[in-house]
Amino acid sequence: MFALILVNAEAQVAVSPAALFMNSNNRFGTFIVENKGGETQEVSIKFRFGYPISDSLGNMSMQYNDTIAEVQHSLAEWVKGFPRKFILMPGARQIIRLTTQPPPNLSDGMYWSRIITSAQPQANRVDTVRPGITTQINVVFEQITTVLYAKGAINTGLEIADPYILEDSASVRLVWKTIKKRKCPVFRNCSRKTVR
Repeated sequence: MFALILVNAEAQVAVSPAALFMNSNNRFGTFIVENKGGETQEVSIKFRFGYPISDSLGNMSMQYNDTIAEVQHSLAEWVKGFPRKFILMPGARQIIRLTTQPPPNLSDGMYWSRIITSAQPQANRVDTVRPGITTQINVVFEQITTVLYAKGAINTGLEIADPYILEDSASVRLVWKTIKKRKCPVFRNCSRKTVR
């Protein structure tokens, strides 16, 4: 029997930086994967287009299935990372080198992909000589970071609309719509202050 569990990594394997920025004058980049745990890790890298979305209550999730936006903004098909798979000993670090090969007719704008760094403890050999059933559970840790590629003159804008308050016995939340005004992505961070 074999089970595979996917969880978000926070302690076992660290990835930095959280975002890589590239452009037509600099098509190369690097990031570092570090094993902070006590077990040898099997690490793999893949690229997938996606962006964060929120529901009417402000709960965030990742949207990976927007094929229209993917055609317009994804660089997942033309970014490469080396190495893609490797073994990382406890305390060790690995530099991952990225290179982009944009299509020749690429329009001006911002393109991006999520970098999914997956890590799991190195598999132990399963004893196949002894009779009986062997059970093995593998936990896969995932870190999601971002690579962005800018071509030409780019700008962005954001409009905040229709704010409203959600209140219950435990909290009060201010929720609003955000409307992107131009083609480039917007990375936003909000701070809050409690007023009594």
